[in-house]
Amino acid sequence: MQTELYELNTDNDRIQFIGHIVIKITDDITDHIKICPHPSTCQAEPNAQEILYFLYGKLSEYGVEVHTEDFTIDDIRNSNVAIGQIINKLEEIKVGEHILYDDQQEVIEKLNELQNDLTALKGMYVVGKKKWYQLVIGAVLSKLGDKSMEVIWEPIKPYLSHIVPFFKTFLLLNDK
Repeated sequence: MQTELYELNTDNDRIQFIGHIVIKITDDITDHIKICPHPSTCQAEPNAQEILYFLYGKLSEYGVEVHTEDFTIDDIRNSNVAIGQIINKLEEIKVGEHILYDDQQEVIEKLNELQNDLTALKGMYVVGKKKWYQLVIGAVLSKLGDKSMEVIWEPIKPYLSHIVPFFKTFLLLNDK
């Protein structure tokens, strides 16, 4: 992996590369845990944690402040599931008849951007909960904050509150 990192042109490229590896490892471990025939003796998760520790160290070398103690593997797993559910719901909305024809292209573009942002956030748990929650809220509000996106809010509200615990309170306050 060292060779691949050094072949990349910039530190930002290296950081993104490591982020993608973190996502892949986290997703693979989540999938493995669901089907593992020997969960009490399986070493896949501890081994993955060692690799993640190494990757977080590399991120620190590139100046990324890593807060691994903030997210447990269950937090990451649950957030990834909720993000997946939101992305699926956004796909349903795009192909459904929820959107007025006049607004359709703009809405679809914003939904695509939101899907990309949420997918990218799966690899950013290393920034810590507070910063990560700010990034999630920023991504959602920047794409869905105007009146034309109102039709999108209702279907994804339940999933947002699974990602960001205090988002449920925020959503309730804004419904009044």
